[in-house]
Amino acid sequence: MLRDLSGTRRADILYHLTSPFLLLVTSFLSAAFAFWVLDILIGIVLGQAVVSPWWLSAYLVAFGPAVLFGLVYWSQEKHHGLNPFAAVVLIHGYVLYALLWYVAGWKAAYRAVVGQNSWSKTERNVESTNQVDESAEELTGEAVPEEIPGGAAGSRASGALDHGGGQ
Repeated sequence: MLRDLSGTRRADILYHLTSPFLLLVTSFLSAAFAFWVLDILIGIVLGQAVVSPWWLSAYLVAFGPAVLFGLVYWSQEKHHGLNPFAAVVLIHGYVLYALLWYVAGWKAAYRAVVGQNSWSKTERNVESTNQVDESAEELTGEAVPEEIPGGAAGSRASGALDHGGGQ
């Protein structure tokens, strides 16, 4: 497939084909970072932590891009009452929220490995005609034409207005 494409088309399809794999690989890096932070916290509690410049570099690798985006966001929103502390909290919350992609990726990988490839569509609830008619009336402000008993489906009750331009 990639043989037949060139330039940005090839790069785009390559990105889409490799992104699930890259997502799973980066989840290992994030897990290693989380274990490292846990190790540091345990060291602090036990009084055995050694301060290292690696702490700052690891933090910047993990949160650096989000910090830059957060600064841009704060510069745009500070006039609307966003203070720097709230912006920092939002930045970290966004990074933690983005970790949900790892959960989805590993769930998809598990389903692929065990052969669960079915997809359950959203359940559809059958609505009563009265409920549909009431909703349509609320939206349009017009009464929904009723069917004449014994008449053809969609025929109008006497006295109903025809807004289609004809009589």
